[in-house]
Parts: sequence; structure tokens; C-alpha cells
Amino acid sequence: MRRIQRLALVIVTATAVVLGTAGVASAEPQAVVEYDNQFCEGSGVETTTIDLFVTITNDAAEDTFDIVISGVTGLDPDPSLVGASGGSHEFNLSGLGDGLLTVVVTHAVTDVEYARWELVLGCNGPTVLAEAVCVDGEGFILVAPFYDGKESFDIAIDELLVGDAVSAFTSLDHYTYGPYAAGPHTVDVMIVDSDAEPWAFNIEVADCSDAGSGAGIPTVGSNTSPLVATAGALILLGGALVLVRRTRTA
Repeated sequence: MRRIQRLALVIVTATAVVLGTAGVASAEPQAVVEYDNQFCEGSGVETTTIDLFVTITNDAAEDTFDIVISGVTGLDPDPSLVGASGGSHEFNLSGLGDGLLTVVVTHAVTDVEYARWELVLGCNGPTVLAEAVCVDGEGFILVAPFYDGKESFDIAIDELLVGDAVSAFTSLDHYTYGPYAAGPHTVDVMIVDSDAEPWAFNIEVADCSDAGSGAGIPTVGSNTSPLVATAGALILLGGALVLVRRTRTA
């Protein structure tokens, strides 16, 4: 059994309250998601065990809330709670597969979202996140490899290497490449001096000349190696992540 420590992240809507924020009216419900006792166990392909704690503070005793836990295998039976009361709720989860573990807290009647918490789970190797964004009217591609090992990574965009090999991050950070024209682009991230299958992405760069354009679809790439647990990059990449795979051609 291997215990791991990783950075937790709570992504909240405008109606929610970020832990530690001062000056917000107490009448509005607040939801905070925290975790503890995260570790990897098993032989071969390991799984994650983790304890989640959801605390909902609200002044109206009649309010009820939905706590939805999703995004990875091993959530069977579904631990989500529908119509939960305010207060503290603990979830002891085990046997979770690699991927993006998501906890969303909403009002059971109005569907107002009060917290969205996301954590990339995995135990046996690196993981990579990528996204297209608009900056000052131009399109850029952000790439964030995460790992607590010493491997270096080559990054290719549209099948061309974009520079020297880079190191992985163990906390919030990313590499920025561009500008790129609007439209589809491919991103491949490869471990240097390794035969491991690369992480492969299809990235859509928006028309950034339009002031109303947003970022492209944020993605987390996959290869045949299991992922390593990490978070933090989600705050720079934002939104829900989609598992994708691009088949490489000769």
C-alpha cells in the first residue's frame, strides 16, 4: 500500500462561497469538499482509496442538496446522495480507477450549483492535461504534464516538436505554445527515451478574433500507462475534462 499526498481543488460557482473568503452573506448556502487518507493499493494496476468530506452550511433547515460523485470506475454502488440535508457527509471510497473524480453539490430543488471539486486519480505513472485558450485575440495551446518522477517529455503539435524536452510539474503550472490558427490541432506528449504510447489529443482552437469566443474543449490525454494522482492544473485548464485518444498514423 502506497500513501500519496496530492493537492485538492474546489471549483465553485458564483453562488458558492470559497473557503476562507470574507464578506459573503451567510444566508447563502455554502459547500466545501475536502479529502484525506488517499493512497494506492493493489498489485499490477493499482486503485485509489480516498475519504471525501462534504460540508454544507445553510440557514434554511428545509433545504436539501444533491451530492453527485462521478467520473471514475469503482463507484458501484453509486455513493451519490440525493436530497441530503445540510451538515457533514463522509464518503469512504476504495477501488477507484484512474481518471477525473468529480464531486458536485447542487440544491435539490433549484439545481443551483454550490461546489464543484475535481481531482485526477491514478497511481502508476504520469498524466497530461491540454487545452486551447484565447489570449489577446490569438489562440494558444496549454500543455501540463504532471508526475513526481524525473522523466522528461517531448511535446509535438501538429506532428512537429515545439522545442526541447520539458520536465513534468508536481504543482500548478503549464507550458504555453502558439499562437495557432483557429481550427483543429493535434498534440502528442511523449516520455523521452521510452517506448510508452504517447498522450494524444485533438485540440480545437476557437476563432479568437471574436471577442466572445471562449477556450477550446479542455482535454486530458490517455496512453496505455496508468495515471498518477494530481490536481491543481484544473484551475488553469478549467471546466470538465474529456478523455480522448487520437490514433497516430504513419
